[in-house]
Amino acid sequence: MRRILVSIVSIFFFANGYCEDSSDSIAKLAELKRISPDYHIYNREILGTKAIDALNSYASDKNIVGFRAVSLCGDPSGSLHLYDTFILKETCNSMLGVRTRSVSWKPGEPFVDNSQHNYICRYPAMEAGANLQYLEVEDEISKYVTVTLCIKNQMYTVEYDYAGIDNVSNVHNEVDQTCASELFAPLYNRF
Repeated sequence: MRRILVSIVSIFFFANGYCEDSSDSIAKLAELKRISPDYHIYNREILGTKAIDALNSYASDKNIVGFRAVSLCGDPSGSLHLYDTFILKETCNSMLGVRTRSVSWKPGEPFVDNSQHNYICRYPAMEAGANLQYLEVEDEISKYVTVTLCIKNQMYTVEYDYAGIDNVSNVHNEVDQTCASELFAPLYNRF
């Protein structure tokens, strides 16, 4: 299944293209400012995962199977460019109940499976028949997730929010001297 998914994702990458600079703007800012000895933990994957879980994104739309990092890259047409960072839904069952959270994944990496004895995890995006096409910009019900890291006077703040279709064009994955933002588009199982 993983081989099939990676092929689908690879085909989708070539069809939609990348931004010229697909680097992680949050990681760039954290490295530039070196806000703490562990500045390297501030990146698109970690903060994106925290944002999606903090916003309880899977509860707000049961059909979302994950998110994908995207960028406008200063494109005046407003078309999105895709990155290879996926934040996928993980649902684990145990005797204590069901737990839903996010895990990050990039094509080409082994996929994580946190299942253990009496703790079984499912990943809807990786199940047979799942199609990881990102939701098109013109879809009015979409909920893009934004993550913004700001650093000023050695103090930092991280903000998470939803960006609807009407204001997604205002989010730019650019680094200035104090703030950096990342944008995540929801993924749906179309089958």
